[in-house]
Amino acid sequence: MKKIIIIAIIAFTTMQSFAQSPSEKGKSDINQTPENKITTFAYRLFPTDNMWTFIKLNTRNGQMWQVQYSISHDKRRIFPIE
Repeated sequence: MKKIIIIAIIAFTTMQSFAQSPSEKGKSDINQTPENKITTFAYRLFPTDNMWTFIKLNTRNGQMWQVQYSISHDKRRIFPIE
């Protein structure tokens, strides 16, 4: 009985020690989100709480615009953010 308990304790501690430390390959995959991989585009759109409004960012110089999207063409607007 003592041997079974000792083997079970050793087995569980071994499994737990491997489960707590992810491999280096796993760390690099987790840290690279799709936003970090996209670096060549000049403009990015960020959603806001309003579903018809976005923030457009020029990633090269930091300028921002408020973009109001609409289904009808005459209601689409872009305003610079100062």
